[in-house]
Parts: sequence; structure tokens; C-alpha cells
Amino acid sequence: MRRALELGVLGSGLTLPNPRVGAVLVRGGKILGEGFHRRAGGPHAEVNVVTDARRRGHSVAGATLYVTLEPCSTQGRTPPCTELILREKIARVVFGATDPNPAHAGAAMRLLRKAGVEVSSGLLAEEATALNRDFNWWIVHRRPWVMAKMALSLDGRIVTPAGDDRWLTSPEARTVAHELRWESDAILVGEELENPGKPFVVILGGAKVSDKIKVIDRLLEKADTILIGGAMAYTFALAQGKKIGKSLSEPDKIDIAKQALEKAKAKGVKFLLPIDTYVVENFDFKARTVSPGKYLKPGEGIPDGWEGVDIGPETVKLFSAEVASAKTILWNGPMGVFEVAECAVGTFAIAKAIAANSGAVSIIGGGDSVSAIKKAGVSDKVSFISTGGGASLEFLEGKELPGVASIPDKK
Repeated sequence: MRRALELGVLGSGLTLPNPRVGAVLVRGGKILGEGFHRRAGGPHAEVNVVTDARRRGHSVAGATLYVTLEPCSTQGRTPPCTELILREKIARVVFGATDPNPAHAGAAMRLLRKAGVEVSSGLLAEEATALNRDFNWWIVHRRPWVMAKMALSLDGRIVTPAGDDRWLTSPEARTVAHELRWESDAILVGEELENPGKPFVVILGGAKVSDKIKVIDRLLEKADTILIGGAMAYTFALAQGKKIGKSLSEPDKIDIAKQALEKAKAKGVKFLLPIDTYVVENFDFKARTVSPGKYLKPGEGIPDGWEGVDIGPETVKLFSAEVASAKTILWNGPMGVFEVAECAVGTFAIAKAIAANSGAVSIIGGGDSVSAIKKAGVSDKVSFISTGGGASLEFLEGKELPGVASIPDKK
């Protein structure tokens, strides 16, 4: 069961609104297979452990299943695990925590026992219950599980008397904080964005200006600098009369891009676009292949028949300098097609520049940006990470998020 608990932890941050569950199949003192629930909507731990046992060449008939949570007995997005247990002729089931839902608690135990399966519960129940404290709270109380994290000195202060920048927490404490963030579905960063430390630098990438124009418009009210990368930069380049070859763009959004550039100028906000680009002639995203490419010189337009797929080294230097001076950094969207190695240099360089500014509050939003920060090996060196790209953008636009709005106001 302890091994099943270890496996269950691997689902942290991935399974909600489903619970984290780990499972181990054993026969004659030998582990036949291991598994855990990897994502909401995907196979449950019981399915994955049987699949792993088969992969190892084992039959599971007559085996004992150790699972951290009572198996599900009703149809949801996936079939009930009790059906799998009976179909595979598993002889014994040992689970740690009972299903927290009163409508389902004990149902699997009764069903399996009636079918002749030996069932016992409560093994390491306290640890198994703690594995899903947030899920359990939601099921029982129908309210989100909320964690408050704060760094305080022993005398209750959050800054030094002089107000200078200094870590109050140890590296070990910051590691724990990152683990808490990873297992959370949403991180309230409203204060950091409502009253950001200055300079406030925003980095926006991705494909479409239309996806982020409302965000840009709102951030122009607060940001000191906005850095634009990804394919959306080519729409802005068109708005400035530059050549973009066959690069991905939105010609019908040129007027919107012009308005954003004009507003930035009126507000005194630095609005920086790439000054050099990595271009290729042929690009197949599905196959993850590109033809040999080249870096254009600063200010050089993209020739016909070529397309931009990443920012160039001079742009990296320009953007990195802005990032290095920031006190608050918000990043949403990659600088290029980072899924392809040849086109990932700029995105990873910006990720490392953000991580290098340890004195800034750094907020990484959106699945692609989070994936990039992880692939760059610096996810443990940023302040906040949120995989909810769409939700992050809606929040930045000023929209109310239902999950956050459901949290009672307990002032």
C-alpha cells in the first residue's frame, strides 16, 4: 500500500476534478504491475495497473489489488472499475480510503463481496485520505479547497525594516511552495497583477492577435514594457508595413494591431517586436520537421517563400535585458514553434532569462509557456505557474472566473 501511495502522488496537479489514486497488483509476494490515475477523463489507476501487469507478461487472475481509494462502482466518463476487477478475476482487493461521496461510500465493497471477491479497507487510511484532501473537501462541502501561502519573519514581517528585496524563506521552503502550486488548479495572483512591482514586463506569444487583443488592451494600462513574440508578432509587423513572407499572420487584424501600437505610444509603454527572426522555407508541424533555416539580420524583412518560426539572437538580447530589469514578469505564449527543436532556441532563452531574475515575481500562464519553462529546466526558479491558458487570459481580461467566484467571501 505504501508503494500505491507513492504512485498516487505522481498524479498531483493532473487529475482534478478526479482524485489521485495509486494501485499495485501482487501475487505470492511479487509485484505484477503498478499504475496510477494520470489525468481526468483517462483510465483509472485500476485500469493502468492491469495494463502494466500485462505489459510485463503477467496474468492478474487470483492476484491481490492494493489501491489507495475505494474502486469506483458507477459509470462516469469511464466504466466502473468494479467491472474490471470482476472481469480480470482479481481475488482480493485492499483499499486505503473509503469513497468520500456518501452516495458511493462502501458500494464497491458490497458489490465485490457479493461477487465473491475478498475485500478489506482502512489500510493506511489516514495517509490515503490525506492524498486527496482537496478532492475530499470538494465532494463533502462543495467548496474549493484553498491554501494560503505566506512568508513571514519570526517577528511577523514580510519585508525587512529597510524594505529591501530579500528571500525570507529557505530553498527547501520554496521547493515545498512550488509543489503546492503544482498540485493546485488555480493560483490567485490578482494582487501581483493589480498592483505589480515596477518595472512590470509582459511577454506575449502564440499565434493570434485576436486571442490576446483584449489582454493587451488591459495590460497597456499597467505594464511598463510589452514584448511580443510568436506568430502574432507578424501581424504587428504587417501593421508597420514590414515584409513577413509566408509567415502565419492575421491580415484582417492589422487595424487592431495598429490601435494597440498607437495606444502603447500614447501611454508611454515600451511595445517591442522582434528585430531579427529565424526563418525556414518549409515547415511541417505535424511531422515536426523543418527545412534548413537561417537568421535574418536586424531589420531585414522576411523574403517571399520563407516563414518566421522563432525570434533571433538580437531579439533574445533585447528581450532578456528588459526581463532582467523587471520586478514583475508575466509570460503567456511561446516565442516560436518551440515543439520543434530547431525553432525552440528563442523560447528557451526567454524562459532562462525569466528564471535568472530571482528578484522578480514571475507569473507563467498557459500550457505552452509552462511546457517551455519545464523543457528549459527552470520551472523551479519561477514564482507562479498556471496551465490554464484560457482561464489565465480571461482573468487578465478582467472576467470573473466561476471557480474563483464560488469561493465564499469570509472577510
